[in-house]
Amino acid sequence: GGQPLPPRYAFGLWYSRWWPYADWQLAALVDEFEVMAVPLDVLVVDMDWHATCYRATYGSESERHMDASNNWPCWSGFSWDAKHFADPQQFLGTCHARGVHTALNLHLQSGVLDSEDSWQSFSRAMQLPVHATHAPFDPLNRSYSAAFHRHVLAPLERQGVDLWWLDWQQGEDLFGKTDTDSLNPTLWLNHLYSLQPDGREQQLAPHSSTATSASRAQVTHRMGTGLLTGSLADNLPGKGADSRITANMSQFARSTTILARQRRRIILHRYGG
Repeated sequence: GGQPLPPRYAFGLWYSRWWPYADWQLAALVDEFEVMAVPLDVLVVDMDWHATCYRATYGSESERHMDASNNWPCWSGFSWDAKHFADPQQFLGTCHARGVHTALNLHLQSGVLDSEDSWQSFSRAMQLPVHATHAPFDPLNRSYSAAFHRHVLAPLERQGVDLWWLDWQQGEDLFGKTDTDSLNPTLWLNHLYSLQPDGREQQLAPHSSTATSASRAQVTHRMGTGLLTGSLADNLPGKGADSRITANMSQFARSTTILARQRRRIILHRYGG
């Protein structure tokens, strides 16, 4: 049968930089692209959208430690850092008003901690003990995956998040491995994300344990390491419209990444780095 197409904007210009931007800085960056007539399609916000604690990973020996899941602390995180994003919904709305889709970085290997905004609803859905403080990363558990998407990610999608960047720590024999031999968690996660209902369409109705949606499909990038999964709709000729996509960006859209790097010196001179 016919193959679903990624959304048009996925073939446009993506911007990503590991940098602790505040919301106003990212809004100014989007404005810079517009002023310079560079058609930005996707703004990727790296892991500093949530709280971080880099000294626990890169600091002195006395500062370094592991979290409850025996992974580097603060790389996983699913709650906005109010220090940088005072009004996330307004920030996302500003991006949308300029025709820019927004992606957030995800490191999933630490599971869900009780410090997350979504902990109460997630822990109830998982029927965790009242004294629980941590739910381990468990992508092979259907209940975990369904509860994670419904109670952790879907509220963020309803705020306006368009894409999820599934970052590298879901395997590669370092962090976040599954208990099943020869299963690459990154590939499996892309499969899972292709099956989840779009959070923006969920109204917290009773949830089916199957967590499947016929409107989703997986597309593996020709480069071999970049993955794109997402929701496809029927409202445009050729079924080319989107609802949500996720990307592992190690190779995806290499040409647009190079273009962004070429523009970076001009566009970001005022931010340093």
